[in-house]
Amino acid sequence: MKFRRLIQFVLIIIAISLFQTHPVYSEGSANTPTNDENNNLVDQVASQNPYAKLENEAQNNVKKKKKVLNHDYPVINMGTYNVFFDLPKIGLPLKIVYSPYTNFSYGPYKPIKAIYEFPYPGVDEVTQRIITLKKSIQQNQTVAEEKKALLPKKALKEKAEIDEELKKKVTEMKIHLADLYAIKFYKTRIEKYIHDSADLYLNSYEDLPPKFNEIVALNMSNVLIVAEDYATAFPIIKGLVKNSDSSIKSKISDTMLEFYYMSKRYKKADDVINVKIEKKKLVNESKTFLLRTGDIYFLLNRYQDASEWYQSRLAPNEEATAAENLSWLYLAESLYQLGKYETSKKIFRAMEQYFDDTIYQDVIKFRIAETYSEKNNLIKATHNKAIVTWMRVVMASERFVKNPNLYTADNFDDMLDSLSYSSKLRPQVVLLKGYALRNNNQYYEAVDNFHALEIRAKNRYIRGALNKLIVETLFAKGMSTTDADDAYKFVRYVLTLKYNMRSENPEMIYQLLYHNLDLIGLENASAELTLKIIDLSVHRKKDKTYLQLKMAKDMHDAFAYKQSMRVLEQIDKKLLDPYSKEEYNAMYIANLLVTEQKATALDKLSKWSNEGVTPKQAYWIAYHKVQILYGQQRFEKAMDVINNIIGDEDVVNLPQEYHVFIDPIMAYQVILYNKLNRFNECLYVFFKEQERVLNTEIKQEIILAAISSAMAMNKDSEIKKLMDIAKFHMDEETYAWLDQWTKGKMWISQINRYLESSNLAINKGEQL
Repeated sequence: MKFRRLIQFVLIIIAISLFQTHPVYSEGSANTPTNDENNNLVDQVASQNPYAKLENEAQNNVKKKKKVLNHDYPVINMGTYNVFFDLPKIGLPLKIVYSPYTNFSYGPYKPIKAIYEFPYPGVDEVTQRIITLKKSIQQNQTVAEEKKALLPKKALKEKAEIDEELKKKVTEMKIHLADLYAIKFYKTRIEKYIHDSADLYLNSYEDLPPKFNEIVALNMSNVLIVAEDYATAFPIIKGLVKNSDSSIKSKISDTMLEFYYMSKRYKKADDVINVKIEKKKLVNESKTFLLRTGDIYFLLNRYQDASEWYQSRLAPNEEATAAENLSWLYLAESLYQLGKYETSKKIFRAMEQYFDDTIYQDVIKFRIAETYSEKNNLIKATHNKAIVTWMRVVMASERFVKNPNLYTADNFDDMLDSLSYSSKLRPQVVLLKGYALRNNNQYYEAVDNFHALEIRAKNRYIRGALNKLIVETLFAKGMSTTDADDAYKFVRYVLTLKYNMRSENPEMIYQLLYHNLDLIGLENASAELTLKIIDLSVHRKKDKTYLQLKMAKDMHDAFAYKQSMRVLEQIDKKLLDPYSKEEYNAMYIANLLVTEQKATALDKLSKWSNEGVTPKQAYWIAYHKVQILYGQQRFEKAMDVINNIIGDEDVVNLPQEYHVFIDPIMAYQVILYNKLNRFNECLYVFFKEQERVLNTEIKQEIILAAISSAMAMNKDSEIKKLMDIAKFHMDEETYAWLDQWTKGKMWISQINRYLESSNLAINKGEQL
């Protein structure tokens, strides 16, 4: 036997060494490393804190307000149905903890610590202790009755004291008796004893003195888990976890995780594990807790996490329990699901002998089988109908992966007809049918098929993977449209979906949407339709806002101003970052001005300025208000805006980024002084801020305004200076027009007429 065990260890070590040489990754994972990264990954994890990788991932997820360790949803490969999910679980060895008993009269078999040392005394000794303890209970009850009989009838207080003393003794004895029945169950595997133990605990627990409660509650919880009485066990375990700061805290953690594992509450167990990782407490847990952590990852279909976790925790062990051996099977199956077939088979072969005559035996043999002929023979020889059905589906999956042309959707329909609606294999076949439809370019039918799975999936990882598959299928269809009719059909299909087409990648959704709307024609696309699709397709509000802003900009750039405005009106500005808010404001005002809604634009700017804005935003608002008021020939109002924003402030010391607005504001100030016949002030500002105002797009109009003011005051020397400046800054045609008069002298009225018809953007109704 020892030689066989040694051979098993050698096989396992070889398998693990092969596994460590070639780390495995989910096919299609966005985080799949390069070959160079693959070569060193396992060595890096092993050489550092074995929990470092998972702890770091959990820390990052806390910042992102996520609880899952794996950032990518698991990829749904063919044949990934986890048959182990529904096979019987193997519980941990039942551990009963010693409690500090009193000196009550137990008879010749008083409780001693040695009884509780695993793997416990022999069955005969435990049985003798049970018999003797029962007799001691009866004897104590008889003695108590005899004592009471000797007392006078009116000695009620004394009798009550005897009853109270008896109750304490019997309660403690029954707790010890419950311990013994639990130990006897472990030695004999006779179910009656575990139920006897549970009943004794439950009947005596509330009568215990406080000093016993914690250990007894722990033992009782372990017994109730083995008895599969999870409803009764849960509040007891919850109370232990909440109130315990004792030396048995590690044992309580083991019991808690075992409860979640055996009761199939794997997500709850995952939450517990994540909390410990986040608080960096996992390194303090027992080997039992750590192995169960790998089991939880496996049963959540997180094969990558499970395989990496197991390789840092599992090691060949001559004293391995059945539960630990099952963890080896979970590792083998994880590797199989990840495509590491040869390494997986080596571990399955090494473990096969320890699962003879169990339900796991047929699964192991099926995984080891090399040919379809061998697998067919196993299907014929297997008696368990559920496993046979699983084998058939897995074999179809494997063949479909190798050659998708072997099966059509009709083939999978035939297979579905043979499965009950409650069959847990049914979703796998529906998934295969969806792939077959997609392979045949039947995208809409494939999406409907995947969606039928999604709405029934209880596991959020699987729901996420299916949703990702739906988005990818829609993306394949949506990006293959080539004309307006096909695009319109696609957009209508997305719009009429009865569920949200959500994606973790908003850019992907946008690319899909824009491609089809562009084929239809952005100027013809309905803004309401666009908004509805974005609302259906993206579930995070910030992502929706981001896409809406992007679509509004593209519509604006395509001259679809009204559509752009409708999209902008649906955006919640509170969700925008400062840069996006500036972009939103600029586009909103531009749309209003281009559509000749200047009064509305002015009202909107005034409202924004009253809502509390940054200094930079204040200058931006003032700049656009001046433009609008100038275009409306409300020169006094425009000058008031300039005085309010600049006044006596020294703008030289303002940040450079502000000057994109300050410089044109000052340029308008020069023109406005001329319009208001404040000629001295016009020339003063022009020459003082010459460098700024001549750096704007309206510099020709500014020079002419200054010349007009100089002529109005007959200042020939200033006119000469301004003509020299004009020669340098004006285009040749405009300067020639200006110079055609006698050495540059001309009538003021002609300059003013030129200004009236100048190319100021706001007067022409152009874009900002």
